[in-house]
Amino acid sequence: MKPLEDQDLAYARAVLEARRDPSMRALVEQAFLHEDPGAALTAFAASEHAARAKRLLRAAGVRPGARVLELGGGRGLMSAILSREGFDVALCEPNPSAVCGAGAAREVQATTGLAFQVTEGGIGSLPRTPTFDAVVCRAVLHHVDPLVPALQAVRERLVPGGWFVAVDEPTIRRSSHEQRAIGSHPFVPYGVHERAFTPGYYCRALREAGFARVRVRFPVAYADYRLVIHPEGPAGLMRLRYCAYRLRDQLLHPPGTVRTFVAR
Repeated sequence: MKPLEDQDLAYARAVLEARRDPSMRALVEQAFLHEDPGAALTAFAASEHAARAKRLLRAAGVRPGARVLELGGGRGLMSAILSREGFDVALCEPNPSAVCGAGAAREVQATTGLAFQVTEGGIGSLPRTPTFDAVVCRAVLHHVDPLVPALQAVRERLVPGGWFVAVDEPTIRRSSHEQRAIGSHPFVPYGVHERAFTPGYYCRALREAGFARVRVRFPVAYADYRLVIHPEGPAGLMRLRYCAYRLRDQLLHPPGTVRTFVAR
């Protein structure tokens, strides 16, 4: 196991402090940072975040049984969910932390009995062969620097026609908004380095890395909004509320607003 680096330590410290602070309980639960891995997995499984990833893989034609790599998946909640759905999943996580990294992912494995693979290291630690039908990541790209070489390494691990899906990526409308996005992040006071970029930045990086059919997606599809976020209520009213939600997001786009990026 490699020693914890500065940012690994900072993030683990932030998570532990948040768990101890009653005023941050809502944040802990919303970010699926529960101390109990079983509780975190249950919450994540019931969330729109998990529904979104499964929906996007289905839309790309990536079916259970396919080989999927989760890049930078922390404690492995996404890997666990996809493994439970029948995918052949490998998690690649450079942070060895038992709080929020590969060590915590192994605890999720032990708790659930799910047999997803955990590789402790970055994408470069994996064999440079086209092995995976899809690569997924959640709120990871803004931490990667330099981004283009890392995306090139991801592409090399995908089979021809394979898919790359990045969800929950924080974005800003223009570069001048980055400091506002960083200042609003609750973990920055603990020394965690946060960044945010425009959707165009991510699209250019994906194209430079050799990906095609690069698309930006609004994170919440109506189907998930209806089935997961608001499963009750008249369909007509829910559709109006969803349209208002989309319009408000497009007009305001506060710094840190998340987007999904899909490429082939």
